[in-house]
Amino acid sequence: MSGLPSVHLTADDLDAFLIDSPSQAAREHVAFCDACRSVVQADRVLVAALHGLPALVPADGFAERVMAQVRIAVPAPMVAPMPWPRRLLSNRRVMASAATALGVWASAVWTASNSALFDRWTQQAWETGTQWVTQSLQTMASMVTQQSWYGTVEALTSTPARAALVVGALVATWAVGVLVLRRLVMLPSEPAADAAW
Repeated sequence: MSGLPSVHLTADDLDAFLIDSPSQAAREHVAFCDACRSVVQADRVLVAALHGLPALVPADGFAERVMAQVRIAVPAPMVAPMPWPRRLLSNRRVMASAATALGVWASAVWTASNSALFDRWTQQAWETGTQWVTQSLQTMASMVTQQSWYGTVEALTSTPARAALVVGALVATWAVGVLVLRRLVMLPSEPAADAAW
């Protein structure tokens, strides 16, 4: 009994039985499998019953009666296309692209004709921006030095050895945090069991 196949017949095997050309393995399977044998017999009965049905032909005038009940909708009136200048003016994308191109061209022409004034404005903007960044950094530095914890941090990093120790501790803490985060977001190594629906 152990040499008998355990897989049931496929649809192709069942079709082969209907035309009397099954494989040897399918014949041997049907010989011992009651379920497959009953399916083969049911298929043969169904096909024989289908062959016994009369061919259905529509009655005379059937197509004419169906078409007499069809109502064709009145087509919508055709709208004449607008001339191309009006179509371009009504297209917002085209107008936005044209306005952008015109603005860039006008800016390039103005910059070329007023290069001294443009250079002066650029220099003034650079100086103002640099001054603002410098003042912001100085303000932030003074605010940090006025914090209560600043003295502790300064004492911890007063010598190169202490600073290296603090940096090493921070890097180690960061590495542990990355490992913990990786562990939390890692996919499970074994697939989860499917829910029984």
